[in-house]
Amino acid sequence: MNAFFLPKNVVGPVEPHTENANSSQTDVKPDPLDSGADNTNAPTPKNPDAQLIAEQQLRGVKAVARVTLIACAISLPFPFGIMTLLDFWLGLAMLGIVTVVGAYGAVVLILLSRGRYRPWLNWLGAAIEVSVPTAIALADSARIGPAYALTSAPVMLYGLAVLSSALRLRPRLVLFSGGLGAVQILLLYAMVYDRIDSDLVAQLPSLAVSNIIQRATYILLAGILGWFLCRSLLRLAQDLSTQWLARQKSEQQRRALEEQLHQAQKMEAIGQLAGGIAHDFNNLLTTIMGYSSLVEQSVTDPELLNDIREIKDSGQRAVELTSQLLAFSRKQTFQKRVVDLNCLVSDAGRMLAPIVGTGIALQSHPDSEPLYTRVDCNRLESVLINLVVNARDAIREVRQKDGVITIATGRSWEDTGTTRTPDTGWVFLSVSDNGAGMTPEMTNRIFEPFFTTKAQGKGTGLGLATAYGIINQFGGHLTVDSAPSKGSTFRILLPASNMKPKEEEPKPMTETAGGGETILVVEDEPDLRRFAVRVLRNVGYEVLSAESAQSAIKLTNDYKERIHLLLTDVVMPGQTGKELWDTLHPSRPELRLLYMSGYARNILGEHVSLAPDTPLLPKPFSPAELECKVREVLDSARITPLPA
Repeated sequence: MNAFFLPKNVVGPVEPHTENANSSQTDVKPDPLDSGADNTNAPTPKNPDAQLIAEQQLRGVKAVARVTLIACAISLPFPFGIMTLLDFWLGLAMLGIVTVVGAYGAVVLILLSRGRYRPWLNWLGAAIEVSVPTAIALADSARIGPAYALTSAPVMLYGLAVLSSALRLRPRLVLFSGGLGAVQILLLYAMVYDRIDSDLVAQLPSLAVSNIIQRATYILLAGILGWFLCRSLLRLAQDLSTQWLARQKSEQQRRALEEQLHQAQKMEAIGQLAGGIAHDFNNLLTTIMGYSSLVEQSVTDPELLNDIREIKDSGQRAVELTSQLLAFSRKQTFQKRVVDLNCLVSDAGRMLAPIVGTGIALQSHPDSEPLYTRVDCNRLESVLINLVVNARDAIREVRQKDGVITIATGRSWEDTGTTRTPDTGWVFLSVSDNGAGMTPEMTNRIFEPFFTTKAQGKGTGLGLATAYGIINQFGGHLTVDSAPSKGSTFRILLPASNMKPKEEEPKPMTETAGGGETILVVEDEPDLRRFAVRVLRNVGYEVLSAESAQSAIKLTNDYKERIHLLLTDVVMPGQTGKELWDTLHPSRPELRLLYMSGYARNILGEHVSLAPDTPLLPKPFSPAELECKVREVLDSARITPLPA
């Protein structure tokens, strides 16, 4: 693109203006082709095309001023030569003209450099430039004679004055210069005509009235042509700037999409890593907690029993951690149940205190009454943690101590304006801080995916977007109220529930003793395989074990007796547990099936296709849970058909 039309300080596309719905003012788009528009000193127009053209007009003014100064500097020796060799007063008049024009150019450059240039200076400059040839002619008339003055007032100087106005890219200014030049040459002729000898007029056709009118017409035509030229240049500049801005905006959007894709891929990779780690942890936790339970059953020393229970409690906390990892990686079943919001916040508080750190006080103001709502506890906890972490980071931006994060709960009947208030009303959970706060522009975009107020590389821009989506899935709303230096308040509204939480009663332990049935255990993790074999043998089962599907097939082919149950991991190196079942079941139709896996059922569909009623034992599991589930599957063989 022609760089003439592109200001150097424009490095990217101008964001489109979003009109505030509460504003009573209307933005007026200036027309850059309007010859009367004079917005040199106006506020930067919100129309990008007009902004580019306004900046180019200023560059034109600067170029004219520089050329004027150079021309005056070159012309300075001529007045002194006239003063010395021809006529002192004529040379002095010429020096005055050069000085005035040069002073105007210098003043324009100074005002431009200080940002104080005013639009009316364009008209003053055009008047001075057009008046220069007229002033020269008047000086010649006074010192040499009127006839010489008329012949020495060249049309070319008037044409140059019109051209300098055209360089300012202001059509009406060019028309003004042409008209003023035509009027001045006619007035000059009228002023000196009575002093010209009629015989001289007859001898010199250039002094005739028709010739003077012809000169004036040429000057006026120069102004008209300059007016058309300026409008054409401005229209071309507008078209080119529009194309350039569109291309820049397209490039910016492409880069933004690439960054979003990169962030999404990074988050997906982190999610897969978290899910894989959680799956491996479940295998380890099954072994740790399982053997702890076995040792607990055989120990009578109270002090040693207390140590074992501490190990089991730590293992249970690790189970909760893996549950959070699976939730982050979206590899956990989304399960809603009625909970008391106050209890959920209280339970999460123990986890939040170390996250907040020192220098920030974590305050909780629960409602005095129970607040029942139906949510997925793990998901809502993750939203609360995200809000508290964001509040902590916002406080760290402005202070290192005296920070306060307040978590409050309560009941509300407010109208959200988007959905009808539930008959049961709302329960709310709010997280407030006294941190840096946000501008209205930030709050308008805070829930957009990949938008973050943190420094580059410190935020993914997905936390609040994910939180917003989770709350919406609960049928609720997530809003924010913030102002710079005033902190922020995030408010969650959730539909209240009239139901009370159900007490989770432990399932009664049925008879788990084996009846001599044969069970084939297939698990690629050696410790977990040995644990399962030991537990099942302790309760009276005959147990065969294999580390892979291939080994299990070989073992089954060599084993001629009946095998009652296949207990297998789902995801294993080589063949999956489903493929193993499909291989063994046709030759052993009496065989029952029980899967075990560290993944939730809904995620196992990514690896294998399981029927909804297929028995599944989730990891980690205790010895009692393993015994009960095995007994349950074996007993169901008498009343249910075999799984497909």
